[in-house]
Amino acid sequence: MTKPLLYRERCSTCIFRPGNLMSLKEGRLADVVAKNRETGSMLICHHTTYGQAEREVMCRGYWDAYAATSRIPQIMESLFGPEWYEEVDP
Repeated sequence: MTKPLLYRERCSTCIFRPGNLMSLKEGRLADVVAKNRETGSMLICHHTTYGQAEREVMCRGYWDAYAATSRIPQIMESLFGPEWYEEVDP
């Protein structure tokens, strides 16, 4: 089984770093978080979306803030154990 990927640390422009490094419009971060929380899914790092990388990688900032209370990680861990994902460097 190919495991989902998770960055070991936040990427250099993570939306969860202080200072709005991605120049998001006011309220955009809250919107992104709310939409992912509604579905229980994990946020994918913007560096790996739209074919920018070979595989998509889960956002470390989102993981640190919300994985413990999100449905997808809880389900995956109950099915496959705590090692259900693979950590990689950004």
